[in-house]
Amino acid sequence: MKAEITTDVKCCARCGEDHQKVVFTKLSRPHPRHTHWAPCPKNKEPIMMRVVEMESAQSKAIEGSDDQFEVKTFLFEKQ
Repeated sequence: MKAEITTDVKCCARCGEDHQKVVFTKLSRPHPRHTHWAPCPKNKEPIMMRVVEMESAQSKAIEGSDDQFEVKTFLFEKQ
């Protein structure tokens, strides 16, 4: 799994806006619910993300990645 993933964010959990080309960094100590994080471009609070192995042929790989992983869950709920 790549240490950094660049992707768009729709309805950011921290500010509610959409962001383009946000760089998520792999956590040094991943949690079952979170594997990567990025600062919200608007208020710098952390946006948490979980990346898991692809489960099916219909799954879409992370854009710009050759790895067989997909963004499974963006944790958009306020925490």
